[in-house]
Amino acid sequence: PSLATNVDEVLENSMYSYTDESELYVVFKLREITSADIIMYDLNGRVVLTESASISNHQWSTQTTGLSANIYMLTVKTVKGVWRQKVIIKK
Repeated sequence: PSLATNVDEVLENSMYSYTDESELYVVFKLREITSADIIMYDLNGRVVLTESASISNHQWSTQTTGLSANIYMLTVKTVKGVWRQKVIIKK
């Protein structure tokens, strides 16, 4: 097993996201998280979603009906660090 050497690596193993037809879900596996800043960018770097969230039940979700089918970059900032993941919205 490898040892995580920075905060991004710790968060990489502690969160994941998935989508369905109309929602984006982010699941948190960290015990101490109470709040997060969630930002989603399109491929041109424009912010298409931003929210400060109080995390309950280790999950956050949002409607994606206002977003086009596309590839986006999701960024989640917490007191533990920053986590990034590519998100594909299908319609």
